[in-house]
Amino acid sequence: MHKCDAAIDAIADKVTDKYRLPFSKLREWSEGIEANIHRLLSEYSKTGEFMHRYLYDLKTEFLDTQLAKIHYNLYALKNEEFSHTQGRIQSAIKTVIAIVENLETVPSDVREKRRKADELMKKLKIDVESIVIGIDLAIITADQTLTKTINDFVEELVKCEKMCKQAVDDLRNNMLNQIKASFLIVTSSVQQLFATERQADLRALEMLVESQSIIIDGLISNAMRTGVIGSMKTLSGVPAGHKGDVTEEHNLLMQLRKKMEEDGEKVAELVPYVRAYLRPIIVYNKDEIERLIASHPSPSTDYPSQLKAIFDKLVELLNHLEKDKLYNYDHNFVDLLASLNSLVDSLSPSFTSPSPLLAPLKAGLSKFAEQLGRAYVNRYSGKRFNGALLKEVEDSDSKKAVPALKQKSEKKYDLTPEGRNCAKVCLTIVEMVKGELDVLREKCKLDWHSKQIDRISVLGSFLSDCGYVVSNRDKQDGELRRSDQMMGSHIHAKIRQALTNVENIKTHLLKCKSNEDEKTGREKKSDKFHVLDVLACLHCHLETYYTLGHMASLTAKRNPCSVYEMLVWCAGLHYNSVYEIFVRDGFTGLMEKPKKKIIQASDDGLELDAEYDDLTAYYVDVFPSKIRYDHIHSAINHICATSHDVLTRIIGHGDEYTTYGVDFCNNSLKFRYPTSAEECLDMFLDILRRLFPPLKYLETQCSTAAREYGWAGCHYGKDVQTTNWPCNEHSSTKVTCQPNGQAKCEPNCQPKSPLMSYLNDCLPGHLPHALTDIGCKAKCTTCPRSTPGMPCLTPLGFRGFSGTKREGRDISDVLGKFFDNGNLKVLFSLQAKTPSTLPEHFGFALSFVKGWSDVTDTRNHSIKQSIEASIADRSINLYEPPSTLTDKLRDAYGSKHIPHLNKPHLSVYADLSSLAVAKPCSVKDVNCAPYLSSLCIDSYHHLAKKQSNTYLSWSIYLPWTFWDLLNNLYNAFCSINCQDWGCRGCLRGDKCKKGEHGVVDEDKPSAICQCRSIVDCKGVAPTLYQYGFVFGEASTLNDKASPKTCSDFCSQLKNVLHSKYFERLFEECDNFLWKIREPFSYLVLALWLFSFLYLLHIMVIRLDLLHIKSHLHSPSSHRIAAQSLLAAARVNKLNRVFYLQP
Repeated sequence: MHKCDAAIDAIADKVTDKYRLPFSKLREWSEGIEANIHRLLSEYSKTGEFMHRYLYDLKTEFLDTQLAKIHYNLYALKNEEFSHTQGRIQSAIKTVIAIVENLETVPSDVREKRRKADELMKKLKIDVESIVIGIDLAIITADQTLTKTINDFVEELVKCEKMCKQAVDDLRNNMLNQIKASFLIVTSSVQQLFATERQADLRALEMLVESQSIIIDGLISNAMRTGVIGSMKTLSGVPAGHKGDVTEEHNLLMQLRKKMEEDGEKVAELVPYVRAYLRPIIVYNKDEIERLIASHPSPSTDYPSQLKAIFDKLVELLNHLEKDKLYNYDHNFVDLLASLNSLVDSLSPSFTSPSPLLAPLKAGLSKFAEQLGRAYVNRYSGKRFNGALLKEVEDSDSKKAVPALKQKSEKKYDLTPEGRNCAKVCLTIVEMVKGELDVLREKCKLDWHSKQIDRISVLGSFLSDCGYVVSNRDKQDGELRRSDQMMGSHIHAKIRQALTNVENIKTHLLKCKSNEDEKTGREKKSDKFHVLDVLACLHCHLETYYTLGHMASLTAKRNPCSVYEMLVWCAGLHYNSVYEIFVRDGFTGLMEKPKKKIIQASDDGLELDAEYDDLTAYYVDVFPSKIRYDHIHSAINHICATSHDVLTRIIGHGDEYTTYGVDFCNNSLKFRYPTSAEECLDMFLDILRRLFPPLKYLETQCSTAAREYGWAGCHYGKDVQTTNWPCNEHSSTKVTCQPNGQAKCEPNCQPKSPLMSYLNDCLPGHLPHALTDIGCKAKCTTCPRSTPGMPCLTPLGFRGFSGTKREGRDISDVLGKFFDNGNLKVLFSLQAKTPSTLPEHFGFALSFVKGWSDVTDTRNHSIKQSIEASIADRSINLYEPPSTLTDKLRDAYGSKHIPHLNKPHLSVYADLSSLAVAKPCSVKDVNCAPYLSSLCIDSYHHLAKKQSNTYLSWSIYLPWTFWDLLNNLYNAFCSINCQDWGCRGCLRGDKCKKGEHGVVDEDKPSAICQCRSIVDCKGVAPTLYQYGFVFGEASTLNDKASPKTCSDFCSQLKNVLHSKYFERLFEECDNFLWKIREPFSYLVLALWLFSFLYLLHIMVIRLDLLHIKSHLHSPSSHRIAAQSLLAAARVNKLNRVFYLQP
């Protein structure tokens, strides 16, 4: 084959060499023909010029003269071109003909050469085929011979193997038979000798057993009464000293079990049986220890006295449970159980203890106490207050005093600090219990009707969040009872069960406002009041208390300036007097007003017509659908209601040192509430725009796991340390068990919670701004002025934590409910706010063009059509077609990344959405990924149709500002110093340098940030937060298989900034502005030209002044000079008007 390839290559080289020369000659001939044709055209052109000049002369000069000249020139031309001597034209023509004739012979030569080459190739093919056939025959013959030889060899080899195996098997069988026969002989002889010897031993053993049987019986009887065996007998329910048969009547454990089967739910009736069962066990262990101590050296621990104290405390606890009272499991029970646990814990048996029963006894009592500890305890039953609740006041203070309940005298009383705190605790509890029981009633009615109370069910999870210890599905290990009969339907029935002994409050319940129907005003019920009716009554009066608190602070001027204060403001808005005006008139003026309905009524035969506004018919035409009044009203109510839940979830319900939950709604902080509906809407929306970004960031971080550097597992609450706490205590991280029970500890500083630091406004990199006022005159002394576009970060302001230690996922849950209302985003569409910060620009841009490339998305088509209609209207149809501008907006902001495809993208065509795609590109060197998520995305999620002109104005005038702000983010990202943030891979600073963070150098591609991913880089998240962003999807960016690095984000952001899409958008915006200004520009230009010409006219010609004449009717009045008129009042300053002189 190699020889064949060489032969073909040689033929090809020969043919190429043979026909290379004619092709070069063809090129030379072609160039020659082209030159001669140009010469021919030039000569014809000259001839044409001669003819043209002659005809012109013919027209302009005398005819005879021109005719004579023409005759002469024609005669000369004839002599030159048509005589025997060749002229220039004939010479050129002959040259061309000769070249063409030479070219005609070229194809025939080419065909001849081609024919010879084909014949040579055919001959070569025949020779090669004959050689190949010969080789194939030789190979076939060799293959057959080799195959036959191999088959013969294999056959002989198989025969040899079979013969060898047969010989080996025969030898093995012979040897085994001989060995078995020998062993049979030996075994038989040994067995005979062993039998003879054992017979003698057995006779001796029989004599020994008979002599020792009496001693053994005594030892067994003693073991049955002492030691482990006696303990097991006692634990089985039979006292160790009992003699005789054991029946069910004598078995204390069987009696206890039988009683439990009969009535196991009444603990008081089980207590005597439990005490009767436990008493022998304790007494047995005490006696056993005393017996062992008497036979051993005196131990260091007085175990008998400890056991006696444990037994006495156990008896006291069981006696408490046996007593018949309202609450068996009260604070006394807690104290007794704690004392019992303390005594049991102090019982510390060691390896040298006199009895091995102490350890099992301690373990059993600990388990017993643990089970008692699972009982639900009414912690406040029988609790004593720390002082008096009321104090008597003098008449001078009677205005502040309140009459004491059930006091017949005229004395006046006022609340003491203890009484005021107790009252606030009670009102806080009413708010808590009312809300949770309402949820239970609604859910257990349908959704949770058949759900059991265990940790796995939704019902059990809810009760666990309420503070109960819920049991597992398979065993009772919690406070709440677990059985197949304990389901949501039973809870619903209990809640709806009518109360008894309510005659003393029934009169009030009948007249209470909570018992009135909102529509008819009639009583809801007249009897069978249940617990929710009582709570509704209490909550109704609690709302009155809230309202009175707002009435007492009508003159307040303080505005909320932190997240905590804004949540308190929203929680109290529902109870302020402006609320009814706000929901009725605050935003209806911004909505589409429906036609008024006419009501026809008749009274005594008279027809009356009345018109009224149906608020439920008001709507806002937004994309994708209309939003009605009820939706907005519901969203406002949702914010006011859930703000209280967010507050209590984060800082708790309050204690004696902090703010109680009841003070969140009564305006105890003295905030200002507007008095007009319009002003209230402005302030409400301003608060939401400042409140949502930090809460969005908090929700995102608290829902992110620790492996993505989130705060889901971070603790917060009372006594959780922050970064500004001093380290005065240490924890132990290493514990090694020693024989004496001692621990070996290494002190370490207590951990600091970043979540707690963020809530306290002291987390490095997340420090808020010093916001002192909001609204139109907002004041912030820390907003950077050198780098515009950074949002004003609202302080969190959470102080005074009173709740138990919780985790970040708890905040994520309550914030998820806070934002879980689709109508919240509609509120921002009521008043359009021009984007001024980078996150606002980013959020508006992505929402504006979202889905424009999706042909199936009618929502976004309507947005696009509305914008195009605004373009046509604003430009008076001067800008055509309008889709040109919308296409440029779509390309720059990038709606095509919604159905993102894994295909390479050109870096010069990177769009904005490539920084926030839902799914990253898996193609190599393509860096599209969910890097950013704007904290202001909700502000522009819904776009109102009537604001189309405003949105068009933003999209025309703001792209340059948006680009500058995006470039500021790029510069800030490049300025991150990983050494300052402690990134391990960048501490040397030789690769990751300040000012070049994430920048990829073509000469040194490895000189980039060495962090494994952008999420792993400690300085990125704080930088993004300062610019109003959070990671779009931290788990995706931190994926182990394909993490996105700082250089990926930096490169992609740079590609977006320098993309062709932005350049074309800028050009098209300029083009649009020119198109709409073009007529006016030309008009202004014409007016200026006219003015300029007129000015020139009056500068060189005397002004006629429209033929104005003087009052003397002088004939020469119209000849007055212009400078004399203009300078009539300035006689001495005629030199100032010299330019008007002719």
